[in-house]
Amino acid sequence: MDLLSDTDFDGILSLIEYLSGTDPAIPNGSPLSAELGNGGADLRLELRQRIGADEVDVTAERSGTLMNWNRAGVEYWGRENNGDGTSTLRFRTPADGFVAGAGFLRLSVSEKE
Repeated sequence: MDLLSDTDFDGILSLIEYLSGTDPAIPNGSPLSAELGNGGADLRLELRQRIGADEVDVTAERSGTLMNWNRAGVEYWGRENNGDGTSTLRFRTPADGFVAGAGFLRLSVSEKE
């Protein structure tokens, strides 16, 4: 299986489906959620991850332009066991410092080498 493909055409790469514990052959909802938190003072990103999917590196990056991404200013905000064989990873970054209030937070997922 090509982990960088979307075999079920649900918009989620097989690598992400493996990571979240869903079947890459069955269209599922997204294991990601994003929101403004702390009264709009920060951006938050959460990912449901299958416990034991340790062959994958997960980080978050921020950008004010969608062109230049970096990890500086992004905080790993913890992991919570969901009790169903998955845990939720949380990342956040302050919304200040973005030009004209526009800011972006993305998940970076890759196979461990």
